[in-house]
Amino acid sequence: MTPEAQLLQRLAVCEAVLVTVQSHRGSVPREAGAWMAVFADDVVGTIGGGHLEWQALAEARSRLAGEPGPASLRYALGASLGQCCGGEVWLQFERLRPADLATVRERFEQQRRAWARVALFGAGHVGRALVQVLAPLPVLVHWIDSREAIFPATLAQDPYYPGDADHFRAQPLGPGLLRDKDASCGYGAALCRTAAFHGYAGGKYNQRGTTGSFHSP
Repeated sequence: MTPEAQLLQRLAVCEAVLVTVQSHRGSVPREAGAWMAVFADDVVGTIGGGHLEWQALAEARSRLAGEPGPASLRYALGASLGQCCGGEVWLQFERLRPADLATVRERFEQQRRAWARVALFGAGHVGRALVQVLAPLPVLVHWIDSREAIFPATLAQDPYYPGDADHFRAQPLGPGLLRDKDASCGYGAALCRTAAFHGYAGGKYNQRGTTGSFHSP
C-alpha cells in the first residue's frame, strides 16, 4: 500500500496533522512537496528523518492535542538542530479531519496525474519483482502483458492494460522501463515511438529477435 493510500485509510477514522516541506534553501534531506502525516499513534511518510523530523513530530502532536501554532515554521539545519545539512527548510503544518478526506484524495489525484509514466512489459517473475520495486515511487506504472490471467490477484499499482498498447500511442511518456516479453506483439515498437528513455530487462533467450525494437528515439 502506498503512503498516500495509508494516509487516506487512516484519515477516514482519525485526525492528523500533515507536515509538508513547503520550500527550502541549500542542502536539505527532502525536496519541496515531501510530507508526513502525523496521527496520535502513528506516522505515515517522512520528511527526511533526523532531528528535523523529530521536532516536526513533536510540533504536529502538540497541535493534535489542541495547541495553536503558525501555518509554517522555519528550521535551520545546523548545529542548533543537531543536523549537518547546512540548509534551511520551511515546513507547513495542516490539521486534517475525516471530513477533509475527499479534499485530500483529490489533492493526491492531481499530484498523481503529474507523475512520470513507466511502462512495464511482461508479468513474469522479473516483471513481478520490478512492479514491487516501483510501487512506493512517485511514478504511474502501466503493467502490460497479453496473458491477462498471469497478473496477480492483488496489484501494487493500477491502472494496467493487459495486452493493449494503444493507450501509449495516444500520449507522450516520460522515462520508462520496458520489458518486452514477446516482440511479435509489437508492444516494444509501439512504445519506443513515444518514450523518452527505455531499457530492457531479460535474459539472452528473451532478447533474441527483439533488439531491433529498442533504439534511441
